[in-house]
Amino acid sequence: MINKILLVIIGMAVVTYIPRLLPFHIVSKMNLSKRMTLFLKCIPYSALGALILPDVFRAVEGNNIASFIGAVTAVVLTYIFKNMILTVIGSIAAVYLVIIL
Repeated sequence: MINKILLVIIGMAVVTYIPRLLPFHIVSKMNLSKRMTLFLKCIPYSALGALILPDVFRAVEGNNIASFIGAVTAVVLTYIFKNMILTVIGSIAAVYLVIIL
């Protein structure tokens, strides 16, 4: 029974890995234009933004202003200090201040 489960896990890993590896391998051998290279480099950031941004504005239920101020604080602290820990702590503090006041 355990061997069957292990074989299923390994099979699923192989089946999942191949569709990810093939495009990477094929594209890495192609000569892409600078514009296309820049476009491909921006995809992870835009996908991450599309996943995170809607939840940022719904982080505090019933208080969209606190969520907005926390997001703005995070952007400003990131721009100024470029320190992730400081950004997280500052954003949490800003949201708590807005909720308390």
